[in-house]
Amino acid sequence: MNRIVVRIGPLSAAKIFGAVYLAMGLLFTPFFALPALFADEATPDAFGLGFALSLPVLYAVTGFVGTALVCWVYNFAASKLGGLELELTERQGPV
Repeated sequence: MNRIVVRIGPLSAAKIFGAVYLAMGLLFTPFFALPALFADEATPDAFGLGFALSLPVLYAVTGFVGTALVCWVYNFAASKLGGLELELTERQGPV
């Protein structure tokens, strides 16, 4: 069975992807924070610890805003060109 996605709720999708990007930011933060803890203060290329700790929030905000913008663009394009066609099937057996 073919279905067409004609509209994506920007706020709904943005909330979900904001949470996903927050989780990714929390996952990546130690990789930036540990080197920042041991970086020489005289090194101009060293990430600051404050920046490293702000990554989860920056990821979440960027994911939220970016997803909302992409949804609005998709909705506009889908209204002019038709939506994204998906082929779906019924699930057989236990979940």
